[in-house]
Amino acid sequence: MLPVAEVKEERIDFLFRLADESLLHLEFQTTARVEDLYRFAGYDLKLAERYRKTIRTAVIYSGRVREGPEGIGHGSLVYQVTNVYLNRMDGEKEHEYLKGKVQRGEELTGAEIVRLVFLPQLYMQMCKWGRFSFCIDSKPREPSVYVKIGSC
Repeated sequence: MLPVAEVKEERIDFLFRLADESLLHLEFQTTARVEDLYRFAGYDLKLAERYRKTIRTAVIYSGRVREGPEGIGHGSLVYQVTNVYLNRMDGEKEHEYLKGKVQRGEELTGAEIVRLVFLPQLYMQMCKWGRFSFCIDSKPREPSVYVKIGSC
């Protein structure tokens, strides 16, 4: 009989170094469990030990999650996250705004590009049975971002 080994892969969803040299840790979740915060806190503690930088963690909830834990505390050990709920954003409004800006030939800001990246998830909240198509066509000679968005 072979020995049984339990293996659990644990890794950060996304980690970014920001202009101020701080670290932004992003986690994408479809459920809201306090147990996940212990895992995220473990990641951040390892990052802090290794890089000695300020770390901010945002948990991005998709699906039907309306509320999630904002932190854990055990005496001097306190861990806080920023929760972002995609289902609270208006996908149609975002779509119209970004499409209009692109059609007018205006450049998208960094924040708008982030909103563009989340747009398919916002539409998935709205379209239970519909189809959604999404593409970005970056032309090397033209700095604008082109967007083609299908409707539900």
